[in-house]
Amino acid sequence: MMTPIIRLTRAAVINVLPRPFIEMAILKGLREYRLFVYHALPHALGPIMNAVILGIANLVVGVIIVEIVFAYPGIGQLMVDSVRLRDVPVVQVCGLIFTVTYITLIFIADLVIILSNPRIAAQQTSMTKTRLYKKEKQRRISRAIAIGTFFGVFVIGIIFGRYYLRNYRLQHIDPEIISNVSDLNTVHRGRFTADELFADTYKGDSPVQNDYFMPLEDAAPALHEFSGTLSIESTKMSHRLIWAREKVGSFPALKINLFTYKEHLVPVDRNMLLKGEGSTWNIILASGRIWSEPADKGYSRASFPFTLTPSRSNFGQTHNGIATFLFNEKRVSRLRFQIVQEAAPENKFDAWGQAGMKYRPSPLQDQVLLTQEFAKELAHQTPIRTWAELEQTYDPIMLDMIDETNNRENITLSGLIIDGAVYARPCRTRWGDYPYCGQMRHGVYSISKSLGAMLAMLRLAQKYGDGVFDLKITDYVDIASNHDGWREVTFGDTLNMATGIGDIEPRQVSGYVNEGSTALARKLYKTQTTNEKLKLIAAFGNYPWEAGEVFRYRTSDTFVLAVAMDRFIKSKEGQNASLWNFITREVLQPIGIVNIPVLHTIEPKRARGIPMLGIGMLPTLGEVAKLVKLLRNGGQHKGEQILSAKMLDEAIGKAMSHGLPTGWQLDHGETYYNMSLWLHPYRAQNGCLLRIPAMSGHGGSYVIIMPNDITAFRFADGRENSSGTYDSRGLRKVADYIRPFCE
Repeated sequence: MMTPIIRLTRAAVINVLPRPFIEMAILKGLREYRLFVYHALPHALGPIMNAVILGIANLVVGVIIVEIVFAYPGIGQLMVDSVRLRDVPVVQVCGLIFTVTYITLIFIADLVIILSNPRIAAQQTSMTKTRLYKKEKQRRISRAIAIGTFFGVFVIGIIFGRYYLRNYRLQHIDPEIISNVSDLNTVHRGRFTADELFADTYKGDSPVQNDYFMPLEDAAPALHEFSGTLSIESTKMSHRLIWAREKVGSFPALKINLFTYKEHLVPVDRNMLLKGEGSTWNIILASGRIWSEPADKGYSRASFPFTLTPSRSNFGQTHNGIATFLFNEKRVSRLRFQIVQEAAPENKFDAWGQAGMKYRPSPLQDQVLLTQEFAKELAHQTPIRTWAELEQTYDPIMLDMIDETNNRENITLSGLIIDGAVYARPCRTRWGDYPYCGQMRHGVYSISKSLGAMLAMLRLAQKYGDGVFDLKITDYVDIASNHDGWREVTFGDTLNMATGIGDIEPRQVSGYVNEGSTALARKLYKTQTTNEKLKLIAAFGNYPWEAGEVFRYRTSDTFVLAVAMDRFIKSKEGQNASLWNFITREVLQPIGIVNIPVLHTIEPKRARGIPMLGIGMLPTLGEVAKLVKLLRNGGQHKGEQILSAKMLDEAIGKAMSHGLPTGWQLDHGETYYNMSLWLHPYRAQNGCLLRIPAMSGHGGSYVIIMPNDITAFRFADGRENSSGTYDSRGLRKVADYIRPFCE
């Protein structure tokens, strides 16, 4: 805005210069500075001040755009969020603030013009009483009209806002209402009828309640079995942006093999990242359901859950959806799908659509073996009990404190693991509870450092000795830095994020320092290959202290550790070995987890990449529960010692290390960090002060290992600038209420 204001100032001053009083000032010999500033400028100030004040007013109102684009918290972002949430009173107050600010600025402009130009002030004082009276009368009438108009619009806005809100909820089934509505099994099918699913054209204009993807009132067992190949066409997704920086794009084209086992629809390639065609999304499939309904014209009905994750991203976001279709022995309908939940604070949207499909029925190769494997998988599933069962024993009001945060609306799932039994609240979405809660994939971001990097180190320590924590990084990874800071860094130092490498703050300050906030670190997230990442990591500077002395939050350290562990395993087991295969074979599968999808670097010639153990794991609740059980059991499973008992005891046991100070202050003191775990201070209800190990992830996800054999979990995607995102007090309070920490 400066350019037009400068041009206007120049033109206004030039317009004043030919006037007689300026000529007189020149004849008196005044210097140019006094001539322009004290004589010309005040007389030119009217249009200039109007332009400046209008510019400032536009900037004030323009924060609505600026704060959204740059994710900066303020009244503009508050107003947009309130519009999205249909919080009419907040929208009205924000509008009132903007209006008052705008009018006040215009008033200030008028005052400045009068005070800066004595001629205008003199004209005002020389008016006759009659003219003053008429002028004042006109002003009062104008002011009354303006105030009346303003408050009239304000009242109409209240009436219209409430009317719109009520009608929107009635017509579109507001998600807040949906989450409290009883199950749709009491109604007949009104959506996804056979005619809709077989129609050549799709007319859906929004998502629907998730229960429509499941059996309804008059459902019966499926009339057909399913065995063969489905070819799903790529289709552009209809969408509604909630908070998104990336394009929603198209649903991926897929060719997948499926079969049925009892009432289950089973994808052969499940629980793994599948690359789709014609889309920027990869997809993870999970087992679903089959059934029949009388109105489906002799067809059977199927549904299954899926998860989308960006194909060119290594920043672990997930978007969970559901799909449904009709089938018989030879034919299938179109595939109806919707995505209404995510673990992606910066990329929230609803998406839906209907994709064409082709079915090639045939017995699958090794189908008997595939069926046996799936039956075994079902037998090893973690049973998840409802939250209502816990409420029968404990006060529901006290239990509800588990979500005690002003970020509650961004919590997808929370609950407790008590003596190995999982109690979970419903998986919440914007269109009702997610019916496949046990199969929902959670983008846990930095919890991957604990569930991935720490577990890998503990397994290496058990297999090759605890000395792996003291191995030197540079013996396995060539980091071509222009300094020797990496020379003495050990595997243990990188797990503790205490490498002494970084660029932000060269002093050993007591505050929290996040090395991921630099431009170089952000660029690191966008690179795809291992060599590209290591080249950027080599560009980081070297702090004056030694490795192992100071904690600095650095996801890049965890990546360096993953590369080092991968190359260590290759040195022991051969070049065909890989870190994630090692973890899957020696940690996950022995405890009943077939596979956890994890993002990898994308290497040339389709070479095996490095797992992103800093941010890239995508587990289900059941898989998290099994890993927590392994940690709780001292690293043992069925008598086999899988993880190093000594190092695990230093992480979460009685020998738990004090760790390194982080500068992260909580209500009861400073948080420390050790072996990828945050040690949160907590003063229990009985007065004792504890340090409780916690896994923490972007968006406010937590897995907290309490000292009373209770583990609290929460999966959420709150925004970084929200004060409630990382508020985990409720998780500790509820665990302390159920079983006091210090008895």
